[in-house]
Amino acid sequence: MRGEALYCRSIALDGLFPFVEKKGGQPLKWAAEVGLKPSFHSKSIDFVRWNALCDYLELCSERLNMPAFGIEWAHDLPDDPRNSGPTLLMAAISKNLRQSLKVAVEYQKIHTNGVAYSIQENEAAAEVTGYVDIHPMSNSSRQYCEHILAFLAIYGERYIPRVDFTRVTFQHKAPANTYWHEKTFKHPIIFNADRNSLVSKISVLNTPSSHLTTLLLPLLRTYLNRRQRSVSSRTSVAMDVAETLPQMFGLKRTRITDVAEALEISEKKLQRLLRDEGVSYSAVLDDVRRNSATRLLQESNISITRLAKMLDYSTVESFNFACKRWHGQSPRQVRQMRDG
Repeated sequence: MRGEALYCRSIALDGLFPFVEKKGGQPLKWAAEVGLKPSFHSKSIDFVRWNALCDYLELCSERLNMPAFGIEWAHDLPDDPRNSGPTLLMAAISKNLRQSLKVAVEYQKIHTNGVAYSIQENEAAAEVTGYVDIHPMSNSSRQYCEHILAFLAIYGERYIPRVDFTRVTFQHKAPANTYWHEKTFKHPIIFNADRNSLVSKISVLNTPSSHLTTLLLPLLRTYLNRRQRSVSSRTSVAMDVAETLPQMFGLKRTRITDVAEALEISEKKLQRLLRDEGVSYSAVLDDVRRNSATRLLQESNISITRLAKMLDYSTVESFNFACKRWHGQSPRQVRQMRDG
């Protein structure tokens, strides 16, 4: 089937169903109509069919009579949307915005193949352009394109010092009413363009991470507090670690030091708490990887290479070795058993 192997991580649906319901729609019923099967397990790595998501957004736009549905959804998102923890950690560990964005682009590559993000610097024009390229086998995705570019514009202006967007371009034709576009982008909007993009002055890339961290610190604290339970109320520290790891996969930040930082405790304390429960950090990490890999091999068409990167294995060979240790079979053989 055309585009059947396209997917995106279910975190992309953050806030979507509540927004549809708030606008008077029937989110679950409409999702079933287009074959969108969202996951409600936010602490695990789950995927949805990309084409089903695109169909759903267009359906919502039509039935709610909201031509700018994707943009309005972007405005409705909270201050710390989507997988904000990893994004904030990327900003904190990067030298500047340029480096942070490069890490973010690589991070996104393993979480979706329905859309590709890229950044191009033009020193002669003193501009930097962020591109959003939809897969050629994708269903109509106007609402998604408008949503993601609106999301980038809104949160860029909110949290990046000195950002100055100069124009936005869309591949689709101009809608009859551009009120939400003008409200959101505030700069020249070009339709029927070659690519979907958001353009800013290149100087913004040199914004040091210290400036980003200062502005994003309240969000980082919110994220950490949400991830952390007080020691007295914890039922299992190992469970806390297991719930945190999927949010950090893909960042190459899955050492015990990184997870301890995300839980706002010291590495030594985390080691002691895990030891008191009779487990080691490496055992918890291995268990999370095994459960995630097994489920995704059985339920998704994500490539073996992408899956290895997503679970932060240094090489595909390392992932193959781990899978043979778990199941006595290679990842490909595990998937072939699913396909019968």
